[in-house]
Amino acid sequence: MSNIYVKRSRISDRKFREFLKLFCLDLTATQIAQITRLNRNTVNRFIQLIRLRMLMISETQTRHGWVMRGMLPRMIGFFLRLD
Repeated sequence: MSNIYVKRSRISDRKFREFLKLFCLDLTATQIAQITRLNRNTVNRFIQLIRLRMLMISETQTRHGWVMRGMLPRMIGFFLRLD
């Protein structure tokens, strides 16, 4: 069971995409954990990693004067693509 989105993850790509969809719907970590049947601490860790990555991208774009217009929907679309 390898996950192309998170290194050393023990959850499947499908389960991670389900988590990501729920994250995009702005559900709480507890709600996501109950729906996906993942541990709440795992959900919190993934949420923290996603927010950190979003912050890094935002700071990089701000530093270089890039406009983020349209970037976030493309990032979300990448993670939510269905095979």
